[in-house]
Amino acid sequence: MATPEKDIRKLGRAELLELLIMQTEENERLSARIDELEGVIGDRRIDIESSGSIAEAALKLNKVFESAQAAADEYIESVKEKYRFDESESARVRRNAEAEAEAIIAEARAEAESILSTARRMQSETEAKCRAMEKETERRCEETERLARKTSDEYWEAVMSAMSIGGADGKHNEEQS
Repeated sequence: MATPEKDIRKLGRAELLELLIMQTEENERLSARIDELEGVIGDRRIDIESSGSIAEAALKLNKVFESAQAAADEYIESVKEKYRFDESESARVRRNAEAEAEAIIAEARAEAESILSTARRMQSETEAKCRAMEKETERRCEETERLARKTSDEYWEAVMSAMSIGGADGKHNEEQS
């Protein structure tokens, strides 16, 4: 029994080459068997010619046909077995490929989840650091503003004090003149 044409079309080059090699080897084996059987038939022809009896010739031919039928049955069974093996091997390879693909997908998902988790953690840490830096900056700004007001107030107090002292000194100096 030969592999159906639609199944052969699904095979890859390597599988087709392997199938062709197997068929060639089987063909060579069967050619050798045919040569052997033709030799037997040739011997039987001689026997038939020499036997002189049609009944004896029929019995001898029957044995040749039985041998040929056995060889044909053996060939058909080997093709069937090869086809069954190819189907089971294909199924095994497909199952292995699917399992490998599922493992790769699961690994990629786990890695993606790990990356997302790390990114979320880093984002949270960065936001916390930014809030702390913002509070520290606000505190420093308030401290700088407080110091600036204090310095400004002290300066203007000194200016006002100097003006009032200078003004009093000025009047005092004018009165003395």
